[in-house]
Amino acid sequence: IRNAEDASQLRATVSCEQPNGRLYSFEGSISIDNKSRSPLDVDNLLLRGSSLRNTDWIIGVVVFTGHETKLMKNTNKTPHKASQVEKMTNKLIFIILAFQIVLCLCCMIGAVVFAQKNAKSMWYYPSPDPSTKDLALLGFTSFWTYLILFNNLIPISLYVSLECARFIQGYVISQDLRMYHQESDSTAVVRTSSLNEELGQVQFIFSDKTGTLTCNRMEFLKFAVQNIPYGTGVTEIARSNAKRRGITLPPDQNYGSNQLRFYDDRINNGAWTKQSNAEAIRSFLVLLAVCHTVIPERDHYHPKNIIYQASSPDEAALVKAAKLLGVEFISRTSDEVTIKCCDTGREETYQILNILEFTSNRKRQSVIVRDPAGKLKLLTKGADSVVFSLLAPNQNYKQETLDLLETFANEGLRTLVCAECDLDQRFYEKWNVDFEEAKLSFIDRTQKIENVSDQIEKNLKLVGISAIEDELQKGVPDTILELGNANIKIWVLTGDKQETAINIGFACDLLNQEMGLMLIEGKDRAQVYNSLVKSLDIASQAQDSQASVGMVIEGSTLLIVFEEEDLKQCFLKLGMLCKSVICCRVSPSQKALVVSLVKDNLVGTTLAIGDGANDVSMIQAAHVGVGISGEEGLQAANAADYSIGQFRFLKRLLLVHGRWSYRRVSKLILYSFYKNISLYLTQFWFVLFNCFTGTSLHDRWTIAMFNLVFTAAPVMVLSVVDRDIDADVAENYPELYEQGHKNIFFNAKVFLGWIVNSVFHSAICFFVPLICMMYMSFAGGNTIDMYSLGVTVYSCVLITVTAKIALETSSFTILHFLFLTASVFAWYAFVIIYGSIFYVLGRYNLNWFTREFYGILEEYRVFFTLRYWFTVCLTCVLALLRDYFYKAYVRNSAKNLYYHVQASAKKRPREEIMKYFPLEEGIPTEIKRRRKAPVNINSVKQLFSNLKLMNHKGFAFSQTEEQSKLLDERLKGTK
Repeated sequence: IRNAEDASQLRATVSCEQPNGRLYSFEGSISIDNKSRSPLDVDNLLLRGSSLRNTDWIIGVVVFTGHETKLMKNTNKTPHKASQVEKMTNKLIFIILAFQIVLCLCCMIGAVVFAQKNAKSMWYYPSPDPSTKDLALLGFTSFWTYLILFNNLIPISLYVSLECARFIQGYVISQDLRMYHQESDSTAVVRTSSLNEELGQVQFIFSDKTGTLTCNRMEFLKFAVQNIPYGTGVTEIARSNAKRRGITLPPDQNYGSNQLRFYDDRINNGAWTKQSNAEAIRSFLVLLAVCHTVIPERDHYHPKNIIYQASSPDEAALVKAAKLLGVEFISRTSDEVTIKCCDTGREETYQILNILEFTSNRKRQSVIVRDPAGKLKLLTKGADSVVFSLLAPNQNYKQETLDLLETFANEGLRTLVCAECDLDQRFYEKWNVDFEEAKLSFIDRTQKIENVSDQIEKNLKLVGISAIEDELQKGVPDTILELGNANIKIWVLTGDKQETAINIGFACDLLNQEMGLMLIEGKDRAQVYNSLVKSLDIASQAQDSQASVGMVIEGSTLLIVFEEEDLKQCFLKLGMLCKSVICCRVSPSQKALVVSLVKDNLVGTTLAIGDGANDVSMIQAAHVGVGISGEEGLQAANAADYSIGQFRFLKRLLLVHGRWSYRRVSKLILYSFYKNISLYLTQFWFVLFNCFTGTSLHDRWTIAMFNLVFTAAPVMVLSVVDRDIDADVAENYPELYEQGHKNIFFNAKVFLGWIVNSVFHSAICFFVPLICMMYMSFAGGNTIDMYSLGVTVYSCVLITVTAKIALETSSFTILHFLFLTASVFAWYAFVIIYGSIFYVLGRYNLNWFTREFYGILEEYRVFFTLRYWFTVCLTCVLALLRDYFYKAYVRNSAKNLYYHVQASAKKRPREEIMKYFPLEEGIPTEIKRRRKAPVNINSVKQLFSNLKLMNHKGFAFSQTEEQSKLLDERLKGTK
């Protein structure tokens, strides 16, 4: 088949599996012209969203379409999300509604009893006939009267205020320049502002790896030959470790070629050719340039430039590094590789005889070549644990190389060990016969190939080691450290292989050498269950000994875990005991399942962050979804509740904006209930003094204006501007974030306290004015009427609740002062204008509109009496005195990190706040900033003696298995 016309003549039948969401497997077969069937697997499948490369066209047949594609099978419907605070508020509204109904029932009973006892003695009271029927009717009508009278106990304006505050908070987040990413010209974007407060309560973060934690770039940074390390580059993890030790490292400089971060005066620009070990360095670079499956292509726009096409980013980085250091890979055919060395300036051709593929079991890749001198050689690169076991006895520099591997691994580098050996012609010919037979086998082909490969990969000579940085995004290790100090558990969910995922875990400080690393493995339920139970026992011992453990599990194992409930619960318990969890080789749907499992079974807010289309399901499944607008497109960012430019901005989003929003929204909700109950409960106290008639103490317009005008602005300023601690202090003290985990600012106890306080304030604001002004007489002999008393009570409530919000304010600004005073002045301006208008209307008998304010300003002149102002001042002082002393007592006596950080921050200039500063002397050590004490590594290893501890040397190699088969197909297609 060479063109579309040939394909149109083809008569074939494709049989395949039912549509499913498994991205890494596919089973099918094709029958051409009703002849024998040929198997189809995942290597023959192009997924929706794939890009066509290295060819102008292909011919294929569609097997899945629309919602049956594997990608669509991994997506879920967009769920409706609500914050934990909002859900709790909805429940509390029912409690207030029940409280309101109880008040109505009490007043109804009081009205009926009062009518029975006083029907004859109070002729002016519209009492019913003492028959059961009339009393029942009175009770029924009274209940609804009181329900209307107390209807504003539930703050209807709460949701309007809440949405306005969230919108402004979202705008502030999007305008934060410290979350602006210049390279991508992206700012923080808020798409679901109703979850702002949820950002302040996150306990679990589920993160993708590629493009989220890493830049998706491999950089050749260091290597070592004959125990001599080369390369002066500094990794992000090394920079982070130095920062924690108080050492400031210079920034990386762009030395030499701008295509390579590697720099060493002894190597670059061909300087290695003058070194004493030049031949060893040459052997190392030649191995990098020959032992791979990379295909070179000429750039269409710049034919002199060669573009390396590689399925493995590691191989691309190694080949590019070899080129820039003097050994250039120029071309390849199906059986030859051509390179050019800077020391000779001549092209050299190596004949490729066999490629021994990389597999997850072998953890190495080898090629058998015939060099330009005609010698047979085996070139190998792979994991230290495998390659070192294949070295010849009495190998030089073996222990020293192991030490260097550990040093590179501690810097977060991905390491490979390179080795070679000369082959005997006769031995090779005999071995090649067995190898070809194994390749043609239909039964256990992979295992047979591995067995034959093991026969020739022996007695190797150590050539060197390479160290590649899977470049982390800037600030990732520090961000993960600070989020960990905030007691947030971080799980990494990635489609990468186990070694790659573990290496990144070490690179970004999720894992370290002091941890016990538990690998959950198993091919069936029994094996997985035993692995989980054993790991649970070890993790429990580790927790008792204050040691840390990490867990690594693959997607194939997760499939078994999700089949049974007891396995899921074991997995959850183990995850809670682990400092870090890494799930590798997981599909998008499995990512969502893991998030949902934690979300549905554990108490705590979950957050998922990713940058690609395969992260959308996970982002939508979490309580809060955060997308990174990165190189993989905007699918994740558009599907998320929030989007940021880099992972490091998550720290500020949570520790600063999330914490602020949680506290502010909590204050807004609590204050909204408080102010409404403080005012409208005065109606209840008045009912007890007006014979249960249901008469309102307050004018209907003042009731309407209370939430709409007089108290709206101050609480809005509090919920948008107020800061209990500075942003830099919040970042430097991530432990304060735990207030959200513990619901410090909004819980049933706090809510009950505010409600009790509002009842107390309403009683003070009613009874004090009543006692002070009950027998007050005005000019002309008039005594105070109910409307004048209502205005006085209203004034006391308004000033009290306004002063209360001033007490709740932590950072007093000019905005607070203006809106607080404006609220009080607006009330008095309203009364003067409103009362004056209706006094004039009353003189002309036009008082049909309202009678409440008739005569207040002229006949009674309440505002012009000294007793009124004395009463208002006395009432407010009596109401708020308890609040003031309680706050002072708590702040001065509580051994609380929060109050001590606030006190310390206020005594220091801003430039000191920008850094971590010590707490005041004399504060008990148990409340000081929690930082981990050094762990004795020997005691850790003794604790985990029954566990296979990973002695991490940094091995990671991203390579598609059966790559040689794909390489042959691609090379044949280019001929």
